[in-house]
Amino acid sequence: MRRKKNGTFWEGGPGARIFGLLFEEEGFCLACGERGKALSGGLCPSCRAAIDRTSTCRKLTEEADFTVFSASFYNHFLRDQFADYKFSGKSYKEEIFVSILDDYMKDHPVLSRAGWLTYLPMRQRRETLRAYNPALNFARGLAMRRGLVLVHALRKARESREQHTLSRRDRMDNVRGSYILAEEDGFLSAEFFIGKEIVTGRVRVEDLMDQEGILVDDLVTTGRTMVAGAGPLLERGIPIYGLSLASASYPNNDQKEN
Repeated sequence: MRRKKNGTFWEGGPGARIFGLLFEEEGFCLACGERGKALSGGLCPSCRAAIDRTSTCRKLTEEADFTVFSASFYNHFLRDQFADYKFSGKSYKEEIFVSILDDYMKDHPVLSRAGWLTYLPMRQRRETLRAYNPALNFARGLAMRRGLVLVHALRKARESREQHTLSRRDRMDNVRGSYILAEEDGFLSAEFFIGKEIVTGRVRVEDLMDQEGILVDDLVTTGRTMVAGAGPLLERGIPIYGLSLASASYPNNDQKEN
């Protein structure tokens, strides 16, 4: 699919900006700051071992075929690293999270088949205040590493309240109908990566029906937001799976992948 840059799937040309590495210093663990040890995914061996890579597979709806995969469990180590990233301005730690997702996705029997990625857009006020969207950044990092098309498929139809402030019972009502396809004349805007260069263009909505895609988010709690985001895509017959960095709940035996 991504080879059809000049065909019906892809419209656009080299445009672009450089997607610079967020952290380039070698021999420096992104989590603990220790130098001088062999790094993998930006982490020293002890920090890498602290990640709970227990992955989760959950089918979240009975009405549609939508499964969400989580690459890890949201343990104390990952929670601390993510808090640094989101609230302390340590954007270089993004490399940790993208590496976890990339390691998980590359040999996965389902996710490795995908030809494109999209992500859950944030509430406009939150994105303005934070100046970035983790789900978009993770999806962009994965698209660059895996040579996939990044599609800006969704937009917020209405502002919803923050999920963590609500009871489990109220969360589905809060996000229902909050996402729609960001479609213009049958097209969605998209990005393709050549090295670190971003090439911008468009994809036809109908062409997304021909190859599986992945909907990216940072953290899955109940999965209600993921279901709401997948809804507009599934309604158009677009095959989609969910992928998150971590699950907030430890998987039971039926959900555990490894």
